[in-house]
Amino acid sequence: MIGKTGSGKSATGNSILQKEAFASASSSSSCTKHCRRGENIHDTGHKKYNLIVVDTPGLFDTGMKTVDVTKEVVKCIGITSPGPHAIIFVVPLAVRFTQEEEATALHFINVHGDTIHKEDSIEQRVADSPQSLQKLVQKCENRFVVFNNKLTSKDQKKKQLKSLIEIIDKMIEGNGQPFYTDEMYKKAEEELQKRMEELRKENERMKAVDLRTTVRNEVEDDGGVLSKIGNGIYDFGKDMVSTAVQATGIPALFNGLASWFGK
Repeated sequence: MIGKTGSGKSATGNSILQKEAFASASSSSSCTKHCRRGENIHDTGHKKYNLIVVDTPGLFDTGMKTVDVTKEVVKCIGITSPGPHAIIFVVPLAVRFTQEEEATALHFINVHGDTIHKEDSIEQRVADSPQSLQKLVQKCENRFVVFNNKLTSKDQKKKQLKSLIEIIDKMIEGNGQPFYTDEMYKKAEEELQKRMEELRKENERMKAVDLRTTVRNEVEDDGGVLSKIGNGIYDFGKDMVSTAVQATGIPALFNGLASWFGK
């Protein structure tokens, strides 16, 4: 999940996971300082989903240093390797859609708001939103979900989640591949596989899923594997991560994501 500081990313992540996985507060100062992941099993009765949500800091806020932004981007790639199924751009419909958010959002595809009165029509709220947000929704082929993170009804919470999962499943089916990947993700996956093999030799009884979880934990906790992933990405792109951040900002890193999720 991405979005400006205070947009409601953490609260939305909690709504998706149906539990309090991330610290959340509606504030101009970010509660989330580093990329963090949360997991939960969602059983629809017909299918079980292992939901993994990655909460990110306000990567597009000017207060973050380039080196910190770069590190968090690398960490996010490591945590979501071999690739994400979806990127969710969080925009609160209760506030004005700013030019900064518009510029950022044009590089991402999945959009959902996190505040709406239950008696309102979702379509009407979007129709009444600024033209810039309407254009973004159209660019996303009308893929949006409106989350009310203050709901107390379990049935209503599940209904919101069901809508999101249906959109992601349909998008994956249309793309003809299970997840997004590019050369950066491939390089990251190579390093993760090397680390998983090291762990496998240390403990031959570890299951593949446990190996993956252990390595993700190491990346999330700034373990040594993180620097290896970063070096692999930097070597591939001739420091393209830090260069892109300095020259044009984080969105430049995700043009490939936009083209894939925009199919």
